[in-house]
Amino acid sequence: MPDPIVYIDRSEIRDGRLDGVMNEPQIISYTVHVDEDRRHMNVVHVHKDSSSLALHMNVAGPLFAPFSPLVRLLSIDVYGRPADDVIQRLQHKAQILGGAAVQVNPLHAGFMRAR
Repeated sequence: MPDPIVYIDRSEIRDGRLDGVMNEPQIISYTVHVDEDRRHMNVVHVHKDSSSLALHMNVAGPLFAPFSPLVRLLSIDVYGRPADDVIQRLQHKAQILGGAAVQVNPLHAGFMRAR
């Protein structure tokens, strides 16, 4: 069974642009968390495997550049081991949206339960 992928990116929302932030939920879980001062958000994806994250990048990829006036991407953290081409695409996304670092954290131990 392929390892699940958990993806978290952190962004600063540009002043007055919260209403323009949208999502694309073609994955197991996609949540957006905005802090109390409405200046930062975390986007958390859970994918069944690397190919799911690759599909998400195919669907959402064209939307990244138009997001640059809305947010400044601060970091991308990936928990699991996506394919190398997916990592390259995440690095490209990071460049487009502000030059953030991409940190990949391979699975060491643990479990995930699904209903």
